[in-house]
Amino acid sequence: MKLHYNAGFSLLEILSIMILLGIMGTIIFIKMSQLIDVYHINSISQQLISDFYFARSKAISLNTNVVISICNANNTINTNGSYKIFIDNGEGGGISNNWIQDGNEKLLIYRKMPKSIKLYTCTFYNNKTGYQPDGSPLKQRWGSLYIKNKSKFYRMTLILTGRVKLYYSNNGIDWK
Repeated sequence: MKLHYNAGFSLLEILSIMILLGIMGTIIFIKMSQLIDVYHINSISQQLISDFYFARSKAISLNTNVVISICNANNTINTNGSYKIFIDNGEGGGISNNWIQDGNEKLLIYRKMPKSIKLYTCTFYNNKTGYQPDGSPLKQRWGSLYIKNKSKFYRMTLILTGRVKLYYSNNGIDWK
């Protein structure tokens, strides 16, 4: 009597492997999207710090005031928030040191927050800060700027010396 061996897999085996691969793919996709979100907010927070230090270096090198004007997400015109950095020197008929970009005062940077990140509040008086020619905050306007995505919060704090400190939180309350 001859024994016949069936080569291949049964339908049940193939279906169970497909289900297992689907579950593993879903878990990997979720973890990767969380990692991308964390990477994205980390890069935006580093960009903010870099822009503040750029404003400070411009104030020192040009020997003039440089203003950082912040529009947070609570503003109905701009849903995710933005900020701009400009030289407040009165050039082109503008008024110097008035905290408003007027005349031909040079815009150095304008950035809008991406869709996944919100600049949700700041503690600077009138949502403005900046640097004097000596590198210290304009009129002692130190404070904090807060950004968040769906899983992480960052607080960037401008201190009295003109330096910037970065703190993070998973809940917006406990800062590290």
